[in-house]
Amino acid sequence: MVGWSVVLVFALLALGLGVYSAWTVRREHRSPHGPTVADAREIVAHVCELPRAFGPSGRSILSLLQETGLDQHRSLMTKSAVAQYLSQHPDTMQAWFRWSEDKRVDSGWYICRQESGYIVGCHPGGEKLRFTDAVEACTAFVMRDVANMLDHLKMARALGRL
Repeated sequence: MVGWSVVLVFALLALGLGVYSAWTVRREHRSPHGPTVADAREIVAHVCELPRAFGPSGRSILSLLQETGLDQHRSLMTKSAVAQYLSQHPDTMQAWFRWSEDKRVDSGWYICRQESGYIVGCHPGGEKLRFTDAVEACTAFVMRDVANMLDHLKMARALGRL
């Protein structure tokens, strides 16, 4: 009888832990010496997956971004790490194109396809960059759009909204 109650307790604990994302659990067990290479890869992966997580979560993009830990380790998100992730996950890259198309803002970064390649620009009337390679264009967009989101996250915190 005692054996079954122990099993039941462990089963209930396992179910309860399932509520927490693997990311939350992982963040709680980081090295006291700072982020590891695995942490950096995980942060980049979570940031790159933001557009796919946004809709189903029902949460704001800023709260999802805050969970990634990027705001505390901004230097971990390098252009090469993002490009590597996107090249290995073309469905994620397409999610960023859809994210850009679905934005309903009066200013900010966008990416669009054209006959001759891709444009990453800042609306209204800002910088426009031209690319022939989809991964390179999407990487440029992600780096700029996420930097913009981080600025908004900082402002939201300062105003007590997060």
